[in-house]
Amino acid sequence: MPVNAVDIKLDVSGQKEIISVLNRLARRMRDMKAPMTRIGLHMLRSFNDNFRAQGIPELGITWKPLSKWTLAARRRPRKKGKSSGKRILMDTGIMRMSLVSKNATGNIFDVTRNSVEVGTNINYAKKHQFGFRQQGMRIPGVKIKAFTRKDGSRVRAHTRTVVIPSTTTPARPFMAIKPSDEKFILKTLVAYMQKGAK
Repeated sequence: MPVNAVDIKLDVSGQKEIISVLNRLARRMRDMKAPMTRIGLHMLRSFNDNFRAQGIPELGITWKPLSKWTLAARRRPRKKGKSSGKRILMDTGIMRMSLVSKNATGNIFDVTRNSVEVGTNINYAKKHQFGFRQQGMRIPGVKIKAFTRKDGSRVRAHTRTVVIPSTTTPARPFMAIKPSDEKFILKTLVAYMQKGAK
């Protein structure tokens, strides 16, 4: 009579060593601040690379060029007598600096035992990251000073309603986790855990 059977054996030699390694790993995982800080600092450098590249080449993203209106506005010198030029998302540099230095104004760099949060709380950063549409509006009662037209006729001071047209700012993502960042994160965590397993 044929017998159909499966014989399964589990060799548990070295069980104490395995349990010991797992306990060391569990203790090491209780406080992951060191690798999380390293990962956060890496992400700040990665975001800075995006500003330098004016996009995220690794993901095939190139930021849309500045509009002629933005360029015209930037030709006016700043307080220090400098023009910000044609660099996208770098008019004053405040937003970029908030993502480059963990001690800068507006920077978010929060490390806990098992996480890191990196970003910016500059109020207009979200609009540039995801893009936005500003609805047009009418502003009644705007005071207009007296002035002389090009033809020489004089216009008295008065009030009027000013119409501001709708505008669209394209999305220019500057914060993203790229494949190279994922590799760095994995490598950092694996190295940290391997060190704890010894």
